[in-house]
Amino acid sequence: MPRVFPGKTRPLCGRRRTGVNARLESTKVIVRQLPAPTPAFHWTHESWGVALRCRPLSAVTQHGFTTRQLALRGGMDVHPAEWASVAALVGVELDQLAGVRQVHGRAVRVLASGKIAAAVLERRPDADAIVSNERGLALVVQVADCVPILLADRFTGVVGAVHAGWRGTAAGIVGEAVTAMRGLGSKPANLVAALGPSIGPCCYEVGEELVTAFLQAGHARAQVDQWFSRVPRCSIVPAGRGGEMQGGEMSLRLDVAAANHDQLVAAGVSAENVHVAGLCTQTHRDVFDSYRADGQTAGRMAAVIRVPN
Repeated sequence: MPRVFPGKTRPLCGRRRTGVNARLESTKVIVRQLPAPTPAFHWTHESWGVALRCRPLSAVTQHGFTTRQLALRGGMDVHPAEWASVAALVGVELDQLAGVRQVHGRAVRVLASGKIAAAVLERRPDADAIVSNERGLALVVQVADCVPILLADRFTGVVGAVHAGWRGTAAGIVGEAVTAMRGLGSKPANLVAALGPSIGPCCYEVGEELVTAFLQAGHARAQVDQWFSRVPRCSIVPAGRGGEMQGGEMSLRLDVAAANHDQLVAAGVSAENVHVAGLCTQTHRDVFDSYRADGQTAGRMAAVIRVPN
């Protein structure tokens, strides 16, 4: 069953739609109603379309999660106009947007205040998280089913952005990001975390080798059993009129958002300060980019956060 977090009353996939209308110009698809996230999140209208924001995180700093309306299909040097829109989401110029070359690992890029030159920001080292305390700097990661995680310290202003696919999750990337933020003066107990839209356990069918990978990475069996579930795989079998649903073999599903939620709590972040959007990218493929749904043609969405001034 999909995980339901404390204070959340609805499952993490297949949510009802809100009454907010949106036109997805970039994909020529009209979404009559946007899917409803968990109560901590809300939709905002931008010049290019709609973005998702987390209310508790907004109380700390500017941030946002883009949708497929903003077509990100290349780097900042290839499509500067689109990336300028990402930067504008948090009120900075494009040259104040720092990122990484995501490789599904556990490396964290640290940009410490007073040690950042323009040439440094232009680089994209291999990493799957980036943290900083440089005032006014914005950090960004890209996703298309993986979990985008934004972090901010309520008192020191240290922020982080994390890309967590299943490999990074197994490797404990979000815990590594919290550790890196501690190195900049942050305390886990002071962090607010927002987990944006990602593929949910309703759609994320995986193989048994992933269970093995999580166990070999050192995660306890009890934890792994919470993150993975087995549900009957249904198939449509031709019948007299239009076919019928018939139960088949079991399907293994991974709740990658729940795994990252639990790893944040294990790293010292208060559970009440970890907020999960609860929107599945594959279920709502008209709103979000999904690699599972679109394959190599899938675009990317950005999760961006600014170090407060």
